[in-house]
Amino acid sequence: MLQSDFIVMAFKATEEAVSKGAPINPAIAAAQAALESAYGNSFLCREANNLFGIKAGKAWQGKVIELPTKEFDAARGMYSTVARFRKYDSWADCFRDYGEIIGRLSWYKDAVVAKDDPVGFILGLAAKPGREPGWATDPRYVEKVLSVAKRFNLISAHTRLP
Repeated sequence: MLQSDFIVMAFKATEEAVSKGAPINPAIAAAQAALESAYGNSFLCREANNLFGIKAGKAWQGKVIELPTKEFDAARGMYSTVARFRKYDSWADCFRDYGEIIGRLSWYKDAVVAKDDPVGFILGLAAKPGREPGWATDPRYVEKVLSVAKRFNLISAHTRLP
């Protein structure tokens, strides 16, 4: 799949999720999905419509797929394991669940409040060191997401971080 085709399809799925109440910014969500799924080429995306690597915790009642993954923990360092990931029927279902997670977890409240502002939304998902976890551990995650969103004209090329 071409990267531009992925962006069009992902953006359409984000709009469907928003129309059903997902408190997300479509431009940023599509750009995140592009980064996290390698533009739809990851095995997890292809086999489970899971665009974000969302794991299936004990409370998850839906379908799952088990896959090898790498994890990091301070005591063990980097190690290989098998994890349970959520499996979705469609990308729109994945975006709705992504929105449900963001809407439910208190540390993403700033993202929900700023859902109509791409920069505010992605900053609301960023980790607040020493206070709250973020969507990703990569310290350059916000910059990378905004770069994808700009590259595909999902947001203005002139958009800057405050």
